[in-house]
Amino acid sequence: MFTGLIEELGRIERKGSGTGILNLRVGAQRVTEDLRSGSSIALNGVCLTVTRVAPKCFSVDVSEETRETTTLASLKVGEFVNLERAMSADGRFGGHISTGHVDGITKITGRKRRSGSTVFDFELKREFVPFIVEKGSVGVDGVSLTILKVERGIFSVNIIPHTLQSTTFAFKKVADRVNIELDIIGKYVVNFLKSRQELKE
Repeated sequence: MFTGLIEELGRIERKGSGTGILNLRVGAQRVTEDLRSGSSIALNGVCLTVTRVAPKCFSVDVSEETRETTTLASLKVGEFVNLERAMSADGRFGGHISTGHVDGITKITGRKRRSGSTVFDFELKREFVPFIVEKGSVGVDGVSLTILKVERGIFSVNIIPHTLQSTTFAFKKVADRVNIELDIIGKYVVNFLKSRQELKE
């Protein structure tokens, strides 16, 4: 389980592929302190298994399915990524409950400064609509965010300077694609109501 509170910005050091698997080597410092082979780590919101750890870097493998359903395949060498280790059992909980199972990809449709913060607009895909509510939670590239506004075709979030500087949002621009993880509690509620309605029918 993750919280959506980014611990560190890593950088893609190497990218290779073979037999349908994408291998990424990521440069990092803080998160490598207690990583080991088999550890779980969220990279831009995608839960991955660490395959190798070396001083100030680690490697992960990305399956073909994950390549097709997330933005990881489009990462470039030198690009920064959001990193969060799996939450420990005795850790302090912050952000919101996140699984690292991305629900889809959307794109940034707007970026503007407002009262010292930065407002990002995202394309609201039809399949996301039941789960995106004002003041609700959403994970964008692994960052826990509160939904500021929902309008036809878009939803917006307000990012404070600390979050902007501590995540890849500092580099994001209009038309960039991002990973979306919908609120898991909302998914359970919607699924329950749907199943209940189907039973009535």
